[in-house]
Amino acid sequence: MKRRLYIITGVILAVVTLLIFFGYGTIVKPFGDLFTLILRPLQGKSFPAAQAINDYLARHDKVNDLVAENENIKNDLEKLRIENSRLRSEIKDLNIIRDEQEFLDNQGYTYVTARAIGRTSDNILEEIIINVGKKEGVSDGLAVVSKQGYLIGKVVETRETISKVLLITDSRSEIAAEVQNETGAPGLIVSHLGLSLIMDLIPQNEIIQSDQMIITSGLESNIPKGLVIGRIGSVAQNPGDIFKQAAVITDLDYRRIDIVSVIIGQK
Repeated sequence: MKRRLYIITGVILAVVTLLIFFGYGTIVKPFGDLFTLILRPLQGKSFPAAQAINDYLARHDKVNDLVAENENIKNDLEKLRIENSRLRSEIKDLNIIRDEQEFLDNQGYTYVTARAIGRTSDNILEEIIINVGKKEGVSDGLAVVSKQGYLIGKVVETRETISKVLLITDSRSEIAAEVQNETGAPGLIVSHLGLSLIMDLIPQNEIIQSDQMIITSGLESNIPKGLVIGRIGSVAQNPGDIFKQAAVITDLDYRRIDIVSVIIGQK
């Protein structure tokens, strides 16, 4: 019953409002005045309500703007993180190249700098592919170094723009070397199961000690003397044997080689 009364009252108010709006002169003017008089208290109450709604909508828009701005800031931060990571990588590469070039320039070598672009690795084979080849003067047998002149291997296959490098951790690799001691104790650097290096065929009468440096001996063509291989670790010897062995300690991680230099020759 009350609902029907509300509906009827609402219809009457709507009709009177339309009549006043379209201005039906004196006929409806008394009703218009009466209607205005009745609605005047409601107008006073409706204005704050409308203002509150307007304020809510404004705050809602402001929240949406803040959300969008926050999302933009997140995107900008992610871009900065990516850029920072890229710059860190470039700085690292530049430091490696600087160290290599400083050593090679001091030794008077001609060389070409390269990047590893591929790798073949299993329990036996340890090879990397570099992005220089015959076009840059690279040929088979040339020494390849990294980080401050450390020998990492030698070129075994060359194409026009790429080359394959056999790492000294490969089971097929053999590098003539010597210990930096008073006698220049000779030996042969070989791989031990592709996991570590051993200096083999060291004459039994040679006196070697831990932490003495091991370098290339220069007995191989295209492998200059003096390239760093590592240093002496533990020494294994049996009194009745002609030769003894020594573990080789190196600061290089051969699984993470990236920037290298191929030694072309001497200046």
